[in-house]
Amino acid sequence: MKNSEIRVGLLAYGAIGDEHNQAVSAADGLVVTAVCDTNPERIAAALKIAPSAKTFTDADLMLKSGEIDLVIISTPPNSHYSWAKSALSLGLHVILEKPMALTTDQCDELMALAKKSNLLLVVYQNRRFDADFLTIKSAIDQGLIGDLFSFESFVGGYSKPCDLWHSDAQVSGGAIFDWGSHFIDQILAIVPDEIEFVSGVNQKRVWDHITNADHAQVSINFKGGVQATFINSDLAA
Repeated sequence: MKNSEIRVGLLAYGAIGDEHNQAVSAADGLVVTAVCDTNPERIAAALKIAPSAKTFTDADLMLKSGEIDLVIISTPPNSHYSWAKSALSLGLHVILEKPMALTTDQCDELMALAKKSNLLLVVYQNRRFDADFLTIKSAIDQGLIGDLFSFESFVGGYSKPCDLWHSDAQVSGGAIFDWGSHFIDQILAIVPDEIEFVSGVNQKRVWDHITNADHAQVSINFKGGVQATFINSDLAA
C-alpha cells in the first residue's frame, strides 16, 4: 500500500459486496484494507478480491482499528444511521448504501456531523449510470422529445415478494425506501426544478407474509408544472 492511498473498510459483505470491492480495487488511490461480516463465506469471498485485507466480525472493532480512512456501509437500512454516526464520530469518511437513513432527522444529523468534522458523507447511487436512464435524460436535456410535462417510472410485476429484510418495513423503511431510492433520485436528476408538493399511497392487499406495501405510489409535483410518478408494485399484472 502506498502512503497516498485511502484505506477503505467494507462494513457488511452482502449481495452488493463484490461490487464495492471490485470498484475500490479498480480505482487509483483506493485500497481495501479491512472487511467486516459475521458470515465466514462472505469474508472468504471478499478476500478473493482483496486478499491482503484484515478481517473482522465486530464492526466496532473495525471502525476503531486504525486500519481504515473510509468505510462503505452496506448493512440493512435501519442500521445505516447508527453505523454512519459511529464512523463519522471516529473521524472516518463514509459511503452509505441507499437509503441514507430512515428519517429526515437522522439524515440531517449525519450531514451536520460530517460538515462539522469536514468529512465526506456520500450515498451510493449506482442507478445514476444505468444506460436507459442516461439515454432518456440525454434526450430530454437536448429537447429531442419536446417539453417534459409528465414522467412515469415503474418497477415490479405480479410476483410474490421475498421474505428477506428488503420486505420488512421496520428494517428496510418500506417499498419506497428500497427501489424508490433509485428511481426518485433519477426523477430529481431529470426534473431539476423545485418541488411544490409530494403525495403518496400504500396498498396492502395480497402478500400477508411481509410488512412492506404490496403497491406503493409517489407523485411529485414541481413548481414548473411537471408531475412525476413512481410506482413500486408486486400486484401489477
